[in-house]
Amino acid sequence: MNKDIKQWDCIVIGAGAAGLMASIELAEYGRSTLLLDSQKQVGAKILMSGGTRCNVTNRAVTEKDYCSEHPKVVRNILRFFPPEETITFFKKIDVPLIEEKKGQCYPKTQRAKTVLEGLLKKVKDVGVILKTENKVTKISKGSLGYAVYVGNTMYDSKSVIIATGGLSYPNTGSDGSGYKIAKKYAHTTVATSPALTPLRMNKNIWTSLMGVSVKTTLTLRVDGKKHLEKETDLLFTHFGVSGLGVLDLSRHWLRKRGDHAVVLNACFLKGVQEALDVFVVKYPKKNIKSFLNEYFPQRFSTAVLTYLDLESSISVLQLAKINRKKLIAFLEAYELPITGAVGYGKAEVTAGGISFKEVHSKTLESKHSPGLFFCGEILDVDGRIGGFNFQWAWASGVVAAKGVDSYVG
Repeated sequence: MNKDIKQWDCIVIGAGAAGLMASIELAEYGRSTLLLDSQKQVGAKILMSGGTRCNVTNRAVTEKDYCSEHPKVVRNILRFFPPEETITFFKKIDVPLIEEKKGQCYPKTQRAKTVLEGLLKKVKDVGVILKTENKVTKISKGSLGYAVYVGNTMYDSKSVIIATGGLSYPNTGSDGSGYKIAKKYAHTTVATSPALTPLRMNKNIWTSLMGVSVKTTLTLRVDGKKHLEKETDLLFTHFGVSGLGVLDLSRHWLRKRGDHAVVLNACFLKGVQEALDVFVVKYPKKNIKSFLNEYFPQRFSTAVLTYLDLESSISVLQLAKINRKKLIAFLEAYELPITGAVGYGKAEVTAGGISFKEVHSKTLESKHSPGLFFCGEILDVDGRIGGFNFQWAWASGVVAAKGVDSYVG
């Protein structure tokens, strides 16, 4: 065996957002830190996020922006390193952020690459040793605390932080390996599922609308009762629907559907009857397609008329009562024919993960194995879209690093 052994205060496994932040904090505490990642290029999720702009954080963040079985733990972690400290941190590493109208904070350059470059430069400046293409194959007890193996190479460390992410975008390295390590140390995992992922629909008339976006109010109903509602731009795709509201609702649709009757309704236009009445007064001779074109893109109007089997040339005034009812019912509460989700391959995050019951809430240290810590997506928490998942990564990374510093002593 090639015993390329060096002793470390901490080994961080996974150089995503949480792992990078944890490593930087550790090195600034003066702790010798080794950062291992299985990929050749680290930070792939940072580069692809926010349409390659990277929504670094949000100005207003609370535990209500997340789903977890332990919201109080999430709240305490977020309060330890709030958004204003994230903004200050990035300013200090020469990545100033600008705030947009809904509180989202992006790099001033509008380039995700700037965020990753700033983090990697800081990693180097503070003395973190980053080794890429180093996939951890085993962790066991070692002379210092933990022996971390990359093939036949063994690294000895007083502590370990698992920041390997979940299962989303597996081609970036999020292959669930962290769950396996946790299981070895008696940790249980809250059932996982994709989150922030597009949804699939039956192939029907809507397939022709690929690329069309329509302002919509989406309502998720569970066993007939309203569960969640989102006002959003609904984007039709070649496989179904996407858009910010769809992404936010996807984890709820997926996690509720097994044991409940789950329906996703789309309200394309409120008060259709009143809108029709006003239109008739203003344009008594105009047809039903002209009415729809007042509110929607032409391709959408055409698809609606085809779906409802209505003649586009008939005037609104001449629209039969039964057809008027069909049109109103469709525009105000159409049940989207959802068949499933695109899945982990296009999911921005993973719902579920390592249970907070089994980690110390103030340090994210394992209750089963002292010196073993977790941070980031691997834990049972997922945020809505808008910078919240990155804020969790930064905050949990800082908390885990603080925990290691106290543990190492």
